[in-house]
Amino acid sequence: MPPAKREISRVALAPLWTECPRCGRSMRRDYKNRRTVFWPNRTISLSLQVLRCHTADCPRRMRPYRPELEWHFALPGNKFGLPTSGAIFSAYLQGRANLQIHEEISRLGVSIATRSISNVILYYERLRKEVAAPWPAGLVRQLKEQGSAVLNLLVLYERPLYVLVHECVSNFTLIGGDGELIELFGSLMNRLPVPVAEIYCSPHTAVSEAARHIWRSVPVLHVTPNGRLHDPRQYLQHLRVSNTSLPQPSFEAIKLILPDSSSGRLRSEKRRK
Repeated sequence: MPPAKREISRVALAPLWTECPRCGRSMRRDYKNRRTVFWPNRTISLSLQVLRCHTADCPRRMRPYRPELEWHFALPGNKFGLPTSGAIFSAYLQGRANLQIHEEISRLGVSIATRSISNVILYYERLRKEVAAPWPAGLVRQLKEQGSAVLNLLVLYERPLYVLVHECVSNFTLIGGDGELIELFGSLMNRLPVPVAEIYCSPHTAVSEAARHIWRSVPVLHVTPNGRLHDPRQYLQHLRVSNTSLPQPSFEAIKLILPDSSSGRLRSEKRRK
């Protein structure tokens, strides 16, 4: 029996922050990257607009700034999306053998080799060790240079709940854990040498409530499973009530291209400020 045809979604993302996090001047659209990630029952083709600051005296001059929402599809260097990778690692933690994991992932509509399952497990084992280790000195220096932090709160798997915190500007995964979320986020707040400008959060109630408890004056925005902001009007309302002097991102830059379930054609949407 031939394998079921997988749905292909084309998603184009650009950074929400169009001004340099360090100097506040506009960044240029320098180039695009492409990634293909595999989710349950679908393949997602990502087109990623990368910005760079060209200001001569800026410490972040010519450093790439990638779309903030990219990491809600897949982590750096991993072609399997968060739902797929999370399902693999969760099954591994429950003591399942690779062949059993392969059968379960195949039922989700993901074509994956047994060796790839081992690679995913090794990737996340290494990642868990890295986020538990002290930060490198270069990261602390880079955070101070950029002047603020933009965080992604990513739910890797839910049983037990394991959350990763990825910093968008430095493109570094800062911390991760499956314990008490308020304690986890509180320890991160104490370690960060710069204020948090904004938080993009997986739509998980416990995660968003813990984030709002720790970062009370910071906008916490939900990102839906297809990479959309849950409610742009809520985001703009946060900007109006915020007293921050940090550069304000614009919705002009974001463009999502997803299959139209009613007609099968592609549709393009822009959210404008």
